[in-house]
Amino acid sequence: MKNTIKIILNLAFLTILISCKTVTAQEYFVNDFNISSEFNQSEIISKIGTPDSISEGGSEIVQEFGYNTYIYKYGASYIDFKDESHAITSITIKDTKLSINGITVGASKSEVKSKFENHEEINDRLVVRFQDYAAISFVFDTNGLVSKISYVVFT
Repeated sequence: MKNTIKIILNLAFLTILISCKTVTAQEYFVNDFNISSEFNQSEIISKIGTPDSISEGGSEIVQEFGYNTYIYKYGASYIDFKDESHAITSITIKDTKLSINGITVGASKSEVKSKFENHEEINDRLVVRFQDYAAISFVFDTNGLVSKISYVVFT
């Protein structure tokens, strides 16, 4: 009897675990590049394109944090990432050169809401938090159009 109960409880737990694992979280892309994936510099350029300019954080950043950072600028927008892990730390979109999941500057609030259903409205922003480590913020102008998109990883 005890073994039967253990088997039933284990099967119930396994069923719950499998159902949780099969729920697909939304992925986030800058243009066609998955921002949560690891990458090297040539991969980001092949997916997003050659940046207008590249700047390095430099020796002060390396001394303070133990790694260097790079900023790839695309028009008025930019992507900031670490050199060792190649993890994106922030993205700022201020023009139409870059988009997140197809949303760029000039998109309507209703477009953003339909694309990002799990959002919070905070003043003039829509904020999408995911996996307790990052957030995307959409800022709107007085006409209800996106004027800036920010992605930040909490460290």
